Amino acid sequence: MFGLPWPLEWTVIALAVYYAAAALVRVWTASAQQKQVAAFQHKVRMEKRNSGDKLKNEMQSLLDAAATVGGAASARRDQRILALVNPHGGSKTAPQVYANVFEPMCRTLGVTLELQLTTHAGHAINIARAAAESGEIGLIVCFSGDGMVHEVIKGVVEAAGEGGRMTTPLAIMPCGTSNGLAMSLYGTVDPCECADKILTQCQARSGSLVSLRSVDATTDGDVFDPTEHYDVMGVSQAVVGDANYICEDKLRWMNNLPFGGAIKEGIAAVYLILLMRKYHVHIAMRCLPVSAEEVASHRYRTPQNVQGVRPLRGPPHGASSDPNGEWFEVEHGWTWCETSNISHIAKDCQTAPGSKPSDPHMDLLVSRGHNRFQLAASFLRAEHGTHIHDDWFQILKVAELVFTPRNASHQYYMSGELAGTAGQPIVCRCLPDKGLFWY
Repeated sequence: MFGLPWPLEWTVIALAVYYAAAALVRVWTASAQQKQVAAFQHKVRMEKRNSGDKLKNEMQSLLDAAATVGGAASARRDQRILALVNPHGGSKTAPQVYANVFEPMCRTLGVTLELQLTTHAGHAINIARAAAESGEIGLIVCFSGDGMVHEVIKGVVEAAGEGGRMTTPLAIMPCGTSNGLAMSLYGTVDPCECADKILTQCQARSGSLVSLRSVDATTDGDVFDPTEHYDVMGVSQAVVGDANYICEDKLRWMNNLPFGGAIKEGIAAVYLILLMRKYHVHIAMRCLPVSAEEVASHRYRTPQNVQGVRPLRGPPHGASSDPNGEWFEVEHGWTWCETSNISHIAKDCQTAPGSKPSDPHMDLLVSRGHNRFQLAASFLRAEHGTHIHDDWFQILKVAELVFTPRNASHQYYMSGELAGTAGQPIVCRCLPDKGLFWY
């Protein structure tokens, strides 16, 4: 056709079709978003005709009262929404989602909106801390992937001081490749649907945070790294940690390609299933009681009925002395070893079905004793959360964990960001009511 050798000719054709399809998807997506925004604006205008500024006043009242949900002594007045946009994160769609979706919807509703762009790693920490300390921001909305959330939580917690609670709530607009938090909070990753829910259906609610702190195994449990990390999603390691490393380090460049996020996740999944690496980790866990219904539905297993689990006489080194629950330990070569505080770690991976940020506990998900075909099937079933019925998965209801890896290069991640010290034990705790989220 082009006078080229046939392999090269078909490669050119395939690339042309690929980029043409991507262009069509972008045009269709933009058109669909315009229609959804127009429908929202029409709804608000009709409401204004019928009942004046009812929607605006309701939203403003929720913004002004948000700090009291987090423990503040009194409500504040004239609170604004802070839109925190990372133009380089995830799929790099954050500026467009803000300009084409969220800002027009806020303008129509009549709420005051402030925009700040992040320019470097850690910038969101400083912005969130300043916003929380100002007492003028009733809601921080993150426009990025899940990684920015980790930074924003750190900034807001730092503003609260030692032992304090978040007093500025957090929402997220899905602009990343995984978007697990948006799926968990709003049940969708459609930007227009999320914006509609944030502006007309949600409010500030207390929730749990997950804390992570490294412990030096050579000093009888003394704190090795004084930094305490906070997150809402949980702690990833083992196969999910390796997936984070592959997608966000080795294949991050693919974000610049059409459908690059989905392609890199598919490559990582196939590679890790074929590899099926085992991660040797000793786990000490403070388990909470489970109901007969939770056991019957495969929601949780009792630790006494999990192979290899042994009771501990007391908390291990580095753990708290909280008497709530019983301590157990287990050691094995795991493939999955995931600690979840919410239902989804990605929009299509529901690791802990039924989990909510308001739960006063975490889910520990571990897998062992499966082959590659079984692992691949579980990956597919995880989209709907039915993997919990697989015999090789165990899910335990826990309040605190001490992980001791047997590999010096073992890594921990929170919302896709590295946390803790590689190869060192960590203490992971659920902190009920310390978080504040808008859902």
